[in-house]
Amino acid sequence: EKLKFGNSMHLTAGIIIADVVGAGILSLAVAVAKLGWSLAIVGLLLLLALNIHVAVLIWRVKMDFPEANTYAELMEAGFARAPAFQRHFVAVCTPMAQHMNIFAALGLYMLSIGRALASLFPDLHMCLPTWTLIGSLLLLPMVAGARTMGKWQVLIWLNVATIGGTVLIPLLYMSRNGVDASRLSNSAVYAFAPLEFASIISALSTFTFAFSSQLMLVEIMSEMRDVAEFPRAFIGIASPFQIIAYLAVGILGYVYLGDKVTGMIGDNIPFGYASSGAAFCVLVHMLVTYLIKCIVISRAFHGTVVYKDVVNEDSPVAWTSWVVIVTFLIGCTYMISQLVPFFADAVELLGALTTP
Repeated sequence: EKLKFGNSMHLTAGIIIADVVGAGILSLAVAVAKLGWSLAIVGLLLLLALNIHVAVLIWRVKMDFPEANTYAELMEAGFARAPAFQRHFVAVCTPMAQHMNIFAALGLYMLSIGRALASLFPDLHMCLPTWTLIGSLLLLPMVAGARTMGKWQVLIWLNVATIGGTVLIPLLYMSRNGVDASRLSNSAVYAFAPLEFASIISALSTFTFAFSSQLMLVEIMSEMRDVAEFPRAFIGIASPFQIIAYLAVGILGYVYLGDKVTGMIGDNIPFGYASSGAAFCVLVHMLVTYLIKCIVISRAFHGTVVYKDVVNEDSPVAWTSWVVIVTFLIGCTYMISQLVPFFADAVELLGALTTP
């Protein structure tokens, strides 16, 4: 038997939101502080427009090559009439770039899960690697039981709700206490922050990471019931949600906390019910976001390590080999998560190295 596909337009929008609005949103206030709120608004809007433009281009190519079900297959189809050296370059570099980006992002999500668990249980004194290991054990049954992105529909919609909680809980707490109580010591707010080359690159790295959806879009389209509805899902639903969430976290978080803001937005409120609620929302959000990206890279490895058609088979061999592969990948991303254990630095590093 074959796996069943056919995600609706609204479910596809939810999957795009789960994929795009990932860990990048959590440190946007730090990036805004390096530019000032006015330049940050301009930068976010320009990157949103660029993101939409690239997504529509990918969709148009996908409509021309409906048989291409992965990003690598679409690039190879698009270069089918190119010279041999260009086709070879695309065939080698495209999957390498895609998988490196996804793999690095999974390491960041794993780190975020560990930090969320530590914030959710502040009275349990365990080191971050231990919390991250517990998070990897939570992930294993979720990823092992889902070989398509639309498998856990309830989790997709729960993720959308928890993104709202991740954004609103810290901001509502700061709003309730007021700017004077929320503002960090010796912190200021600028429309145009004093600019340095390093700070500009750092902020743009975080922004571009937050908008890096292109490497997942072909796989998301391939699970749709009607690919022609993709622009409505991306432009009509996912993009407005994305920019509203980004502006809320980035601009309002910066206004309340000032230019001394660090780490994730939830790290800047004291321990209590608000921080626990925000940590729970981050935990669920990162678990689902990890699930979406891990399915894509696991399917790629599944078809390479076993045999190509196994990715769509619903058989004991397919499921057993899938469990082995996702267990290996989760273990590898746990190791990656411990290489750069500082959240904001990891976001900037991934944005600078893998997004372009």
